[in-house]
Amino acid sequence: MKAWSLYHPFVLIDVPGASAPLVDQALCMAAREFCQRSGVWVEWSAPITATPETNRYPFGLTADQELVRVVRAIRGSTELRVLSYRDVPPDWIDPDSTELVDSLVHLGGAEFLVFPKTTSESIKLQLSFKPSILAASGGDVLFDSFAEEIATGAKARLLMTRSTPFFDPQMAGVHQMTFDRACSLAANADFRQLSPGMRRVKKSAL
Repeated sequence: MKAWSLYHPFVLIDVPGASAPLVDQALCMAAREFCQRSGVWVEWSAPITATPETNRYPFGLTADQELVRVVRAIRGSTELRVLSYRDVPPDWIDPDSTELVDSLVHLGGAEFLVFPKTTSESIKLQLSFKPSILAASGGDVLFDSFAEEIATGAKARLLMTRSTPFFDPQMAGVHQMTFDRACSLAANADFRQLSPGMRRVKKSAL
């Protein structure tokens, strides 16, 4: 995890006089938006050992993490389909549900259910995060690969702060456009790396 203070040199040059807490808040909000739109902060969690007593488990998030979505879930060697609690059959709350097989149900918060209930296999999760609303830091990948992009989003926010010496709506708009483009590029990075043949879309017959 990398503290917001590491991003300050990318921000303060364009917002002279901005206080550190204000800059940290803008960086946190920009990083949250960047992660929500791009999905770049992805990590494998530590394996969770299943128990026969329950099929309900916590994701084990830190105070600086907020879950965006479950990217992959593997129980033992079995890939689980990932479902929202909004998209499951009527008996989904029953741990012995016969309609849910090899499935993980995200409960919408910091917990999930696994079907069927298992005894001792480990559960491995690949999770997409964003910083929590009060996070003091973000995942290493955010600083290592996207420090300038997130700083640009923070500047767009800060430059719209009225009654400050750096209030500049015009430049805020410029930084917002740059930030929006960075979010789009990051979100589509995997697609752009595919070969032209893999990206080709089959035309429908006339």
